[in-house]
Amino acid sequence: MSTPAHVEPTKLYSTLKLAAELEEEQATLIEELKRQIDQDALKVAFYDDMANTDDLFNTGVVAKTLGTGKIRFLNYLREHKILMGSGNKKNLPYQQHVDAGRLEAVWVNCVDRKTGKRKIHPVPLFTGKGIIWIQQFIEQNGRNGL
Repeated sequence: MSTPAHVEPTKLYSTLKLAAELEEEQATLIEELKRQIDQDALKVAFYDDMANTDDLFNTGVVAKTLGTGKIRFLNYLREHKILMGSGNKKNLPYQQHVDAGRLEAVWVNCVDRKTGKRKIHPVPLFTGKGIIWIQQFIEQNGRNGL
C-alpha cells in the first residue's frame, strides 16, 4: 500500500518549519552568549590579572574583600587547617598551601604591644591565586565562622 501524496509535503513542511525554529533559537542563544561574554569581560580580566600577579596580600585586606574581619578570617583559616594554630608556628600556612602557590610566609619586624620590645614574627600573605582559591574554598565549605 502506498502513502498518499499529501503526506510527504506535510512531513517536509514540518521538517523545514522545525529547522527554521531551531535556527532562530540558535541565533537567540548565540546573541545571549555574546551579551554574557561582554558582561563577564571585566570579571575575566580581573581574574586573569589576579591569577597572574606577583603581589602578595595580607589577611586583613583579604578578609575585607570577603566581607569579614581579620580575626574571624584568621580563626576560619586555622579551623580549616589552612594556617597552623598554636605556638611559634601560629598563623603559618601549611606546606601544601605554600607548595600550591596560594600562600607565602614572610618575616615582619614589629613592636610587642604589651612589652614594647621589638620582635620578629611570621605573617601569612595570600597570592592572587590564593585569593581566588580561598573564595572558592569558602563557597564550597560555607561561611560559618566568618
